[in-house]
Amino acid sequence: MGACCLFSSNRKEALNYLQKCAPDVAKDYYLLLGIAKMYHHKYEEADKDFNKYHTTLGWYTKLSKPAFFKAGIERSLDRYKTSCASGLNLPEDSLSITIINLGASINSRYHEYAAMQAPWDSLMYFTTTRPKKGTEKIMSNLEQKEHIVYANQSMADSVVQIADINGLKSGVNMSVAGIDRNKQLLYFYKGKRKHGSLNYAAIKNGKAKKKILGGSINHKAYKETCISIADDGSVYCIMNRMGGRGGKDIWYGKQTSKNKIQKLQNLGSIVNTEADEEGVYVTPDGGTLFFSSKGHAGLGGYDIFKPVKNADGTWQEPVNLGKQINSPADELFFHPSVDGSAILFSTVRDGGFGGLDIYEISGDVEKIVAIPDNSVVEM
Repeated sequence: MGACCLFSSNRKEALNYLQKCAPDVAKDYYLLLGIAKMYHHKYEEADKDFNKYHTTLGWYTKLSKPAFFKAGIERSLDRYKTSCASGLNLPEDSLSITIINLGASINSRYHEYAAMQAPWDSLMYFTTTRPKKGTEKIMSNLEQKEHIVYANQSMADSVVQIADINGLKSGVNMSVAGIDRNKQLLYFYKGKRKHGSLNYAAIKNGKAKKKILGGSINHKAYKETCISIADDGSVYCIMNRMGGRGGKDIWYGKQTSKNKIQKLQNLGSIVNTEADEEGVYVTPDGGTLFFSSKGHAGLGGYDIFKPVKNADGTWQEPVNLGKQINSPADELFFHPSVDGSAILFSTVRDGGFGGLDIYEISGDVEKIVAIPDNSVVEM
């Protein structure tokens, strides 16, 4: 039951079950106990449990490839211990913000994520794995394909209507990848689990006229999942192509007038890590990025980070958005609303509906997006 809770939207309940267990109930007992304590912000105790788990790792020597498993296990353990250190060292935040779940009219027992409000119609477009209409059988998220829907407002309300987009229906995975504010285009990923392509569509009255993105952006051997474009045509993408730091990285290039992306380059080791980066968003002026990462020092899973561009085009060290927004769970797909009064993102939290849910941040949003006073960026 404790292990099941850690994979649900009621993760804090896991500690109650795990503390009633004898340590020899499972080989990974102390690992799960430490993770459960992180959700209660007991980082010092969790770190001790991870150390205890490390002393029990002799069992992997009996496996067919002990060195391979040892390396993977110890990398994961190092990340958990780094998260504990971040939990102890990150200052308590004082932002006056409110974070709310957008409710049952938007979220479901399945995943909802990559929510973006479009400036041309103020509709919220997002990705879901919920079954399409007419399917009543309850299925796992792994059994469901991603598809794109839109809602007629971003706040939970009894009159919110969720609808599929005509022209974006497919038998493969399709997910929201980004929005071009100036060309009024919705970007979306289309493909299978290991590879696919970035496409774009002009949306009008719930109908899409779609095309595949040209230039150096799409490659059949790689996977591109997210794109964000500044007003000067600078493009930032999430890709797993060769030449990166490892896993999925942030790459950047330039958009041409024919809607092609040219001269992609890796954003480098200050921003990218050996682990995965995901969900990149660039502010319209091109001076600030927001993205999620498993590799930078965070509270566990994906945390949202903010680097600012210097006058010479380099990037400052990414800053963790802090304990009010990030948690030991995954925080993904940061995207401000059209008027800048709110921020949409996805995570798993107590009281959620299951899987990733879409949440909204309101209040001191301008302080989150603002460039720090000590920045040397030229705007």
